[in-house]
Amino acid sequence: SDVARLLAHLQGLMRAQPGRHQQRPACIRYREWMEAMGLQVRGEPRPFTKPPTSAGEIPPPAPPRDPLPPRLAEFVEEGIWPLHLLNISDSDHLQVVHAVLRTSALAVEWYLHEVVFPATMHVQPLQLSASGHDLGANLLFKSCLGFSGTPSDLLPLEP
Repeated sequence: SDVARLLAHLQGLMRAQPGRHQQRPACIRYREWMEAMGLQVRGEPRPFTKPPTSAGEIPPPAPPRDPLPPRLAEFVEEGIWPLHLLNISDSDHLQVVHAVLRTSALAVEWYLHEVVFPATMHVQPLQLSASGHDLGANLLFKSCLGFSGTPSDLLPLEP
């Protein structure tokens, strides 16, 4: 699935990065995605949230995510696994993270720009183009003297 490819790519980047896991750019990005979806990553300090200023003020709700089966919902309550402990071959891990990240605009945008677009949008070093004359001139005309407006001194010499 796309989420498995996203996580595999992110874990590959994490393994290549030096430092403690919590300080690696890939782990920070993963934590930001989870926090943006209203989840806590296990072992990470809780993000600072501004307390309500009045009794009637309610904090904004977390973005919607797919409902999880009851046996997996407890994982979310305890906190989501950190990137370095996430096992993408475990179907439970993948199902929980899929339910969260499939609606995350941050994760989808990163996946498209870092994984999908580079793999599918190949850039050619040369621009390939041709006109109708280039494509059919040899079939229609035995010789070509030039186009209208071509100065006489630019015409090729006849052999």
